[in-house]
Amino acid sequence: MIADKVECLIFDKDIDDKLKKAAKEKFVDAKVICLPSLESPNSMLSDVEYMSEPFRLSELTEFVNNLFHHRTK
Repeated sequence: MIADKVECLIFDKDIDDKLKKAAKEKFVDAKVICLPSLESPNSMLSDVEYMSEPFRLSELTEFVNNLFHHRTK
């Protein structure tokens, strides 16, 4: 089942809040990263990591690796 394989959700600032909430409710154990715009509030969802834009792919990779490194401890 695909739901068992989802470990991380990455949301862009333009994705509808209802869709974000529904995805988080469906994939409860998934880590969530939100890429907000500079002027958007960072209070959309609880238990969400926020990453500033712009970023390099290497920064996203490091960010995701750190999330899962802390998860296994």
